[in-house]
Amino acid sequence: MEKYYLGKSFNNLEKTLIMNICSSKNVFIVAHKDMDYDALASSIGLATICKNYGVNAYIVTNDNEEMMKDSFRNIFTNLKSKYYFINSTQIPFVQEENDLFIFTDVNSIKRTALKDMKDSNNLKKVIVIDHHELDIDAIKTDNTFINPKTSSASEILFSVFKKLDIEIRDELVQLLLAGIYQDTLALTLLRFPSTVLIISKLIEYGANYDEIKELFTIDFTEKLIINELHENTLFYNYYNDNNSYNVAIDMNTKEPNTIYTEGQLANAVDELLKYSIEDENDNNYSIDAAFILGYIDEYTLSIKARSKIQDDNPFDVGEIIRILTNNNGGGSINRAGTIVHTDNIYNVLISLKELIRQCQNMEYKQIKPKQKNKSKTK
Repeated sequence: MEKYYLGKSFNNLEKTLIMNICSSKNVFIVAHKDMDYDALASSIGLATICKNYGVNAYIVTNDNEEMMKDSFRNIFTNLKSKYYFINSTQIPFVQEENDLFIFTDVNSIKRTALKDMKDSNNLKKVIVIDHHELDIDAIKTDNTFINPKTSSASEILFSVFKKLDIEIRDELVQLLLAGIYQDTLALTLLRFPSTVLIISKLIEYGANYDEIKELFTIDFTEKLIINELHENTLFYNYYNDNNSYNVAIDMNTKEPNTIYTEGQLANAVDELLKYSIEDENDNNYSIDAAFILGYIDEYTLSIKARSKIQDDNPFDVGEIIRILTNNNGGGSINRAGTIVHTDNIYNVLISLKELIRQCQNMEYKQIKPKQKNKSKTK
């Protein structure tokens, strides 16, 4: 399977999209399960392109709306009145022979509502658009467009719109900025000049930055849940002769079988990356990387990982997640995640700690905070 990287093969992406969209009666747009703003924005962007060329577009998701955060659910519900949203079981009733499937913000079919169609002949025409590293279970297609050097699928879609000279209307402008904002951790992970330029363009086109920030404000109930998760965070210093990293690993040790939403775990791990602690000798440690473990159903453990951007010797959480799960998970250097089917969260915790040591070729020691409650310096 050939990888295309936006910038080197931009024309391939634009031309492949239009050629395949215009030769299809229907287009099925599929993002990852538990859609976030980037998945939603890029899906709506693709549906808008299809509409511009007079082709039916169906956004496929099996997500439970009751599990969505209120602010996201409100936007999702509003969009459902304007675009065709269907679940995976409805596909056979509308699909025709020459229809196209576009996967956005994901390249592993296991992370989508179509995971049971992996070996199906129904997936004949497929395009993959993503900014995550290619997964071992990536969807098999020659039309794979992956660019890890972009912030988000939203950034890629913005570039496609500009290339096709299609107007980006107010609602989509706001969604695309939300997608970029979320995938850069509130703009704290701005690694590429292209991202900054696109953010400025979206604001120029009418995106309301203050409203975007409000979307990601954690409400009081969510904050209580996150604080509960953070009460028993484990802190470690991984070190060798050349480097030193401070790593936080979070789980609910009091009630480890508690069920969380993917959004709650994502918010919790994002918050962890902002922490610093003092040990009993008044040494201060700023967190370089954070991992969180929590159940999203009785036997499904979600693992999310984040690390700070470093020009030299970055802490690659994507690599660690891929090795931990035998390439069934992953992501980028600074953002990664996976799910593991297990009834023993502690075995995963032990494996994770040791794997970090092996992966980084380091020893480690536990950091004991001076106080029970970690102090935030930001």
